[in-house]
Amino acid sequence: MTDSLLDESISLEPLLWGCFIAVFIYYYLHNKNQKLRKKNNEIAFQLSASQLEIQEMNDEIEEIYRRDYLTGLYNLGGFQDAVVRSLERMSPLQSYHVVSIDLADFKQVNLREGVEFGDQILIEVASQFQDQLPASVHIARYDGDQFAIGLTGDHHYLRRCVEIIDKVMSQICTERVNIEYCIGTASYPAESANASELIRLAEKRLSIEQRRMRDKEEEKRRHMEKLSAVGQLAAGLAHEIRNPLTSIRGFVQISAAESTEVKKWESIILPEIDRINDLLTQFLNLSESRPTRFQNFHVDQLISDIYSLLKPKVMLMGHELVMETPKTPIYIEADPEKLKQVLINLIQNGLDALVQRGRVDIKWYVEHKHLSIEIQDTGAGIKPEFISRIYEPFFTTKDEGTGMGLAICHRIIQDHGGCMRVESRMGKGTTFHLSLPLKQEAAQMEEDCTSICE
Repeated sequence: MTDSLLDESISLEPLLWGCFIAVFIYYYLHNKNQKLRKKNNEIAFQLSASQLEIQEMNDEIEEIYRRDYLTGLYNLGGFQDAVVRSLERMSPLQSYHVVSIDLADFKQVNLREGVEFGDQILIEVASQFQDQLPASVHIARYDGDQFAIGLTGDHHYLRRCVEIIDKVMSQICTERVNIEYCIGTASYPAESANASELIRLAEKRLSIEQRRMRDKEEEKRRHMEKLSAVGQLAAGLAHEIRNPLTSIRGFVQISAAESTEVKKWESIILPEIDRINDLLTQFLNLSESRPTRFQNFHVDQLISDIYSLLKPKVMLMGHELVMETPKTPIYIEADPEKLKQVLINLIQNGLDALVQRGRVDIKWYVEHKHLSIEIQDTGAGIKPEFISRIYEPFFTTKDEGTGMGLAICHRIIQDHGGCMRVESRMGKGTTFHLSLPLKQEAAQMEEDCTSICE
């Protein structure tokens, strides 16, 4: 019996040890699992925090990308996104408006006052917009001197916004700087179907206003130039007329003092009166406002007629007048009478410049869709210091002359959209180069002609 119990206890001992080991392993693994789970939770928490930080950093980077570096306003990309979001949140009964604003010719402010001063102006404009416009509007700056405002509301609200813009810009203007600006507006859904169309329409209307403002400034500049030119012409005319009037007055006084007839001085007084009349006639020719009458005509025939007209006079003077006619006939759209006036004047000037037996050559040809005419003489030439003044009214190097001829020629060529330049060498002669567009296509006329003349 005792042996039997002993045998059973011996057989249970491995089982007990097995249970003990199993329990130990269970508690060990359970404890280990708890630690691992805790560690995993800590790692998950840290990972979540890192992801949150990364997201915040991405949001900051995205916000920086959407903002203008100078003013902190939206840039173009940020403004477009803001408009898209606003349109998505709008109710069908609401309207959204975009106002595009351009500070006209702001580059001149930077050139005149410096870039730092210009930046301060832009920052001040942005600050004033933020202070005076409602917080709900979106404000942007892009393309340097251009702003944009997006707002939700009716047309009354839009007008109020424009009034605030006018107020801000008037406050920015000072004695030191006067900034002109123009505005283009567009509305959704009345005038556009989406954000891109809305912004594009506002930009298009702004471009129209910009062009209108440039045209207005150009007209103003031309008007001021005309006033200045009229003042110079009047001063020159008064000076030129004073000399013959002084002579006439002197001879009349002598006649009165000596009780002689004025007829005695007729040969002197009448040429002086004719000189005054000639001055007034040319002054009127220079200042006349008769429009240029364009028509299509044969250039070769016009120059041939001029040649026939001047040939007898040239022969009597003992000089030569030579034409170099192109092989192919050339037609041009111009005012034939005015072009004839220019060519006769330039040929006559060339003949007047010939000291001994000399020669004047005329040739013409087509180059880059322009008629080029060259009038070359073998005369004494023009002094280099006089070249820049030859188109000034009343400036002349002749003993007898009004100094109006080249000024009139220059104006006629400009009225045709052409250009005129001169080359001269003392003792060798002078060449006048004319370039005129064959067709009056205004869009490219001035640019093309300028490149040819240069």
